[in-house]
Amino acid sequence: MATIIKVGIKVADLKANDKGYADINVAINDEINQWNQNASAWNVQTKEERDAETPRKYVGNGRVVFTTDEGITKVEYKAETTNADFNKSRQDAPAAGSSDLPF
Repeated sequence: MATIIKVGIKVADLKANDKGYADINVAINDEINQWNQNASAWNVQTKEERDAETPRKYVGNGRVVFTTDEGITKVEYKAETTNADFNKSRQDAPAAGSSDLPF
C-alpha cells in the first residue's frame, strides 16, 4: 500500500524547532477545492496554541497523485527508538558472513 502526495511548501512560513526541523501536519480532504487540490499542510501547533484556539499557519497545499486500491493505512504510534535500542538490535543481528540471504 502506498500513497504519494505532492505538496508545495512556502519555505518562508515554516517554523523550525530547536533541532532545525520544520514539523508540519498534512491533511488529505475528501473533496477537492477550486484549484483541484485535496491536501493541505500547516505548522504543528503546541498544546497551548491549540488550547488558545490560535489559527493554523498554513504553509502549503497539494493533491494526492497516487494511491493503491487498498487506501491509506493508519500507522500506530511507537515510542522513539533510542541509541541503546539501536545498538541492542545491532548486537542481536547475525555476524557478518553468517547471513541466511541466498546471495
